[in-house]
This record gives sequence, C-alpha cells and structure tokens, in this order.
Amino acid sequence: MRERLIVNITITAVLGGCDSLLKDHMIRALKNGVTAEDIDEVILLISVYAGFPRAVLARKILREIDSV
Repeated sequence: MRERLIVNITITAVLGGCDSLLKDHMIRALKNGVTAEDIDEVILLISVYAGFPRAVLARKILREIDSV
C-alpha cells in the first residue's frame, strides 16, 4: 500500500493540473504511514525528471497539508 500511494503521488504530480487529486493522495498517504519526508524525497526526484515547476507546486501542496 505504501509504495502504491507513493506511485500515485508521483504520477499526479508529474501530470500537472491535478492539484486537488494530488492533495487527496498526499493526505491519504500521510494517514497510511508515508511520512512527509518520504513525500519530500519524491518531490526532489520530480524536480529532476519532470521539471522544477511541477515540484514547486507539489511541495506547496505538501506544506499546506502537513501544517494542518
């Protein structure tokens, strides 16, 4: 389940235009044992392979939900 949630986050972040879906996947992942640090590592890889703008948006969403 953990790996599946990480893959879902990766795919929705790379696609772009799926902000609410990305947020939902991140919330679900955090509730199921994936840490914010794990998601941050995924975002780092996204910046390298999918581009900086997608990673910035994903990090913004993570900060938004992790601070709640």
